[in-house]
Amino acid sequence: MAVLLIVIVIFLVLLVGLLLAFLFSRADHAVSATRMAMAAEEKAYNPGVTLGHKIKVQADYDAQLKEARLVAAKRAAGLPRGANNRIGRAG
Repeated sequence: MAVLLIVIVIFLVLLVGLLLAFLFSRADHAVSATRMAMAAEEKAYNPGVTLGHKIKVQADYDAQLKEARLVAAKRAAGLPRGANNRIGRAG
């Protein structure tokens, strides 16, 4: 009976160890994937090419135009009335 109890305890310890190893490996994979996604998102913008605007360089023309209009609208919305007349003309 004591041998059976010792075998069960050893089995449970191994089972808990395997479970923890699995959880930590999945967490490590999630952190690595998130870090790679953040680096890719950071490299998607090149202010030198887009005249300082935050527009994705690799996107097609229509997506860049839509994003540029959205950035200009957000910038204009933050200014008082009448102060946004030079947005879009190197202003």
